[in-house]
Formats: sequence, structure tokens, C-alpha cells
Amino acid sequence: MNNNIFLIGYMGSGKTTLGLKIANQLNRKFIDLDQEIEDGEGKSITEVFEAVGEEGFRKIERKYLLKVLEEKESIIALGGGTSCFFDNMELINKNGRTVYIKVPAFIIQQRLEKDVDNRPILNGMNSPEMMEFIQQQIGEREKYYLKSNIIYDGNSLNELIKIIQIN
Repeated sequence: MNNNIFLIGYMGSGKTTLGLKIANQLNRKFIDLDQEIEDGEGKSITEVFEAVGEEGFRKIERKYLLKVLEEKESIIALGGGTSCFFDNMELINKNGRTVYIKVPAFIIQQRLEKDVDNRPILNGMNSPEMMEFIQQQIGEREKYYLKSNIIYDGNSLNELIKIIQIN
């Protein structure tokens, strides 16, 4: 076991923000899978997605996931869909501990509405459409998210860090 901590959850749940805070407090390296893809491909996630479609993107994402699995003692934020494709969730659980950042759909919607330019999948949606889309996707993906070792509902970061240190 290489003692990595993987943060999973829907887009806008705060994986990167929390990951940076946890890594800082535990004095560990922080890795954002989306950033690794952007750096490696020389394009934004949006550009990669538009160039190769979702199926192509998921294959590229898998390649970078396999690369970050080699890390040790790191805090790794995964993309919102990473854990839902191929056997990624099983692989992630074998290579560290997983934390599902569980955030209510209405909070995610509030966050994503401020960042819609960086979320091409949401472009052109009005508020009710966006809420329906978010709820539907969370509904489809939660069966993967719930395979996590720890489910964090956003209460206390200090509490989460204690749980990570104990487990």
C-alpha cells in the first residue's frame, strides 16, 4: 500500500481546494489529475474533451491515472468522472484510501454557475436544466463514489484530517 489519499466526487465538490489544504496540513505532495492531463497534453481539459470526445478523454484520463498511482504519500484529486469508468474505482481503492467529497446538488450548482465558462458540458443550460443534469449525473455516479473508504460531507476539515491520519 503506497498510502496515497484520493479525493473523489462530482465536479465542483471542492476536491482541488480541499486537497491543497489537506496536503498542506499533512505536509504531503498534492496532485490534481486534471492538471496532470492538461500539462501532459498541452491543452485544457475542455480542449482535450472537444478534440477526442468523452470516450477518447476517458482513455487519456486512465493513462494519467495509472501514472499518478505510482506516487507515494500524496494527496490526489481526481476528476468527477474518473472513478466511474473502466475498473478505475477498484484500482484507486487498491492503491490508497479514497475520500468521497459528498456535497448537495444545490451547492454544486451554485459553484458551477460561477464557473460555467470552464465547464463546457454545462454551456447553454438555464438553472433548472443545470440542476436536473447535476442531480441525474450524481445519481448515476454515486454508486462508484460510495465505494470510498471515507465519506466526507463537508462538516469539519480538521475532523477529516484526523480520520485520514487514523485510518
